[in-house]
Amino acid sequence: MRMIPKRTTQCVLNFTDGREAWKETISYIILSKKGIAGSVALSILTMGSWPFWWPDSLKNKSVSLESILIAISVFFVAFILIGLVYLRKRTIRSLDIKFMLHQFMHDIRDYHSRLFRHLKNIHETKNYDFTQEYNGHLLLLANHIRDLFRRLINDSSIEVAIRLAYPIKEQDGNVEYVTRVRTAGLNKNREDTSVPIPANKGIPRYLIERKCHEILIYQDIEESIRLGLFHKTENEEKYPNEIKTMIVCPLNAFDGSRCSMIGILYITARNENIFKEEHVDYARFVADAAANSISFATMMYKIIESYSKRRRN
Repeated sequence: MRMIPKRTTQCVLNFTDGREAWKETISYIILSKKGIAGSVALSILTMGSWPFWWPDSLKNKSVSLESILIAISVFFVAFILIGLVYLRKRTIRSLDIKFMLHQFMHDIRDYHSRLFRHLKNIHETKNYDFTQEYNGHLLLLANHIRDLFRRLINDSSIEVAIRLAYPIKEQDGNVEYVTRVRTAGLNKNREDTSVPIPANKGIPRYLIERKCHEILIYQDIEESIRLGLFHKTENEEKYPNEIKTMIVCPLNAFDGSRCSMIGILYITARNENIFKEEHVDYARFVADAAANSISFATMMYKIIESYSKRRRN
């Protein structure tokens, strides 16, 4: 996979964090030191004179104090009403996001507690189906991330998929990333045509070469394929309108011997140009939380399975 120049390839953007996101907005122009100084200078220059855009036919006409006061009052009331509506909307959104982040971590904690209880009562877990519980937890993580980003961005087309790393038997030391879970909005038949991605190819290779520190935002999948920045598979051919843009995050955690990229998180959308730099730190947070939980669950699963096998033998 070709190296992506920082913020120069518009179809794919790569970020290490989102702290500079506000510099890409109009707010930065207004609230920067130059913007504030420019506003003060403009106010001083125009003070006591007609604005340059004011029609000449109106410059010599007098305006009554009563008309001025009415105009100011109407403007002030309209400004307050618009501000209150916006503040209400932002407050509810903020509270919803905080609740969803808490619920995300709450359910992770509850799952870990159940694993500890299984470990404590390991003599009673002989016939317990941990695989089903593990898969259920992966889907729970994916659904939480999907719901969070839908509320954050207000786009109901957002879906989530998670790939996890597995050893390649034919290639000692190499791993491949296999899709383990998809949220319900992605076509369930994708599973039939999904192919593993080796660690030395495509997105995994790029992320690993960048020390697994970067988040990728694919703004245009078709253009990325054309430029060789995304490997086209049968799923892209069969479901071309299902994913138009996506965030790709490495899942970094303990793999049993060291910290490595144990998986890849995909946050996708049918609509174009909805993911921005301001969403990067949200993606980094949920990716790290999910990676830690998956790593912990995998280690616990191996411990319990190992003990169960010894008991059966």
